[in-house]
Amino acid sequence: MGSNNEECLLCRLARGLDRVTEVLHEDNTVISCFCKSHPNQILIVLKRHTAYPTQEELGHMKKIALKLFPEMHFRDSSSGSIRDHFHLHSI
Repeated sequence: MGSNNEECLLCRLARGLDRVTEVLHEDNTVISCFCKSHPNQILIVLKRHTAYPTQEELGHMKKIALKLFPEMHFRDSSSGSIRDHFHLHSI
């Protein structure tokens, strides 16, 4: 999380502020919630303020996706409205 970027909505969400959507899962690495733009879709968002996950972080994100949402398919995403946090977006 980027503590120096107070404007980042995902950083605020991860800190427990501005919870505009239901949080489905949260741990030290990721937060999972419904997509604000597409409420029937799920995001798994890297808490760390970066568009470039490490291999370990990406593996953890994919593990969470398979464990919690086995019936859904996810795509890597660094575009759209969330540019400062790498995330997986359900399709």
